[in-house]
Parts: sequence; structure tokens; C-alpha cells
Amino acid sequence: MVPAGSHAEFMEDLSSLMGDTDQAHALSLLNTGIRALPSREDGKVSAANDLLAAIGAIGPRDGLEAMMSCAASSLFQNAMSLLGRSGSTSLSGLSDVRLNLSDKLFRQFLAHVKAIDSHRRQAQAQPQQHIVVEHIHVGQGGQMAIMGQVQTGGGGV
Repeated sequence: MVPAGSHAEFMEDLSSLMGDTDQAHALSLLNTGIRALPSREDGKVSAANDLLAAIGAIGPRDGLEAMMSCAASSLFQNAMSLLGRSGSTSLSGLSDVRLNLSDKLFRQFLAHVKAIDSHRRQAQAQPQQHIVVEHIHVGQGGQMAIMGQVQTGGGGV
């Protein structure tokens, strides 16, 4: 996703990927996310593409989700990096330290994913309409109809 076309096209695509976030904010999130990634032999372009692919997989729908998606993606990539390097050391205890750190990052990643899910559920929830009837007056000769299920509190009709 790193620029193949014009700058304007890239910025539009980036903004769309980030949940139609303001272009400057979307670019700021991308730059911040790239800085939060572990160093890679294949460079920052590959890291940026991986970060964008991960954010795209989450599919943020607004600016808040874009921020959480960027953070979650960075957490995941750092956790995977530590996990991959945990067995590649001969130093006593370093492997355990890396495994513990990767576990903590995975927990934070999961917390971010849950927060995104919670945010989406709240955004989709339709407000419930409640009608409270406090008094009913029926005049002489009048009729009253109650539609639907009626439950009493146990102390009357």
C-alpha cells in the first residue's frame, strides 16, 4: 500500500483504510505505528506494508478505531518479534524474559481488539424507547384497552 501512484491517491487510500479519518491524522497514525514497530532487515517499507495490512484486516470505521487498530497492530508485530527471538539466544534467562514480554504484549493486543469490538457494539446499539404510564383516567362509560403483555408487581392488578 505504500505509494505506487500519486501522493494524493495514497493519502485518499490511507484515509479510507483508517476509517475515513482526516488525512493528516491518518498519516500521523501510520508514522507513529511504523516507529513503534521492531527493527526489520527488509526495511521500513515492508514494515509499513505489514502494518497497513494488519490495520486493513481490523477494518477501522472511525478515528478512534483507527488509533486502536494501529496500536493493536504494532503490539501484535512486537509480540511476534519477541516470540520469534525467544529461542535464538544462548544467554541464560533472556529467552524467558522475551517469552514473558511477548505474553504481556499479546494480552494488550487482545485488550485492544476487545475495546474495538466494544466500541462497535456501542455504535450499533439502537437506543431503546421506553414509555412510562404513571396515571390512567377512564371517564364514566369509557373503555380501556391494554395491548400486549401485562405483568403485575405481585401487589395488585
